[in-house]
Amino acid sequence: MSAGEGDREKRREEPARGLGGAFVPEQPAGIWARWLPPLVGAVVPPLIRAWGRTLSLELAGLEHLRAARRTGPVIFAVWHGRISLPIYVLRKLDFDALVSPVWEAELIARLLHGMGYGLIRASDLYHPARGALACVRSLRRGRSLAVVVDGPEGPPHVVKPGVVAIAALSGRPILPMLGVGERTWRLPTWDSHQVPHPFRRAVFGFGPPLEVPRRLAKGEMESWTRRVGEALRALDADLRERIGAGGPDG
Repeated sequence: MSAGEGDREKRREEPARGLGGAFVPEQPAGIWARWLPPLVGAVVPPLIRAWGRTLSLELAGLEHLRAARRTGPVIFAVWHGRISLPIYVLRKLDFDALVSPVWEAELIARLLHGMGYGLIRASDLYHPARGALACVRSLRRGRSLAVVVDGPEGPPHVVKPGVVAIAALSGRPILPMLGVGERTWRLPTWDSHQVPHPFRRAVFGFGPPLEVPRRLAKGEMESWTRRVGEALRALDADLRERIGAGGPDG
């Protein structure tokens, strides 16, 4: 391994240190709960790579991605129920994902780590500012960030203000991103998670970046939070029109 490759691997592993035991989410009892996260981390990433290669994939809004990244790292914003395509499409980009401190999120963490993403652990549901500050530090080191804006437990398509706070503190743009499949499975989860059918068309796209002011006046946090949701809904409608999929979603 070259020195550069070694440095990159070190950066990727540092945010993921919770995999080794520094982060222990509350989890259900039983041997299945103990073995499921490592099983997901070992088995699901190869399946996602194989699934993704079967898709006839179109990319849209790359001009927005280039514009947002021109001056530094980006805050990618996505719905919880739409992370399947981003996990596959963005796997070669070097960035971190914010992971919540609930046991179910540990499954996502193992999956993301297996796909090569760095992780930032929100250490406490009751002190979200700690996770936000960790995200800001990562952005200041030049690492882009992915945030599931309606996580960790919904309601679906209701944006939480954390992504706006991170953008204001860091001065980095929010970039909406979503994927739409020509045909999709909807899983029986709280977010009606969508997985595009293999061997079918899919489109993955980015919306115009949102530049949140560094200083927010009273009431602006709420209005910017609404704007993030509106941007994701507009992107969803555009992508569905491109591919001829039913909708709208959210």
